[in-house]
Amino acid sequence: QLACMSWCDLEQLYRQASPGTIPTGYARGRAIYSPGDLLTPTRTRMTKAMWHGKHFCPADSTLTNQWCLGVQAVRARVCYGTAWLDGKPSIIMDYRGMSHIWSDVRDELREIAPGLYLGVMYRCKGGQPRMKMFFALELSPCDP
Repeated sequence: QLACMSWCDLEQLYRQASPGTIPTGYARGRAIYSPGDLLTPTRTRMTKAMWHGKHFCPADSTLTNQWCLGVQAVRARVCYGTAWLDGKPSIIMDYRGMSHIWSDVRDELREIAPGLYLGVMYRCKGGQPRMKMFFALELSPCDP
């Protein structure tokens, strides 16, 4: 349902949410690109085939992105901080100084329902952060 929402509605949902708890373990992910953009369907298919989510490690306050074929790569620091979007508390995932691939990326995350998070991805080119996309993360239930 999140993937079908407008950017204005996603932003409103994000602004109304609180950070919640920092996830632990694997969270399945889905990129949410701008609805109506000509390249959105292609970008969504490509991202879905490659990126599967994030694995959060509370022991060292980091995460590693989960890619196709079980590959884990592209690490980030995870902590609570202030959101660039609205200045309120958020879970911050900062790749700067941790990753060569996304050395200019910072994500923000808030829990919109139990185990369901809405995130915002920023790129910081030329020192100016710019919102690039939304994404969703859903915690996987524990195996019995």
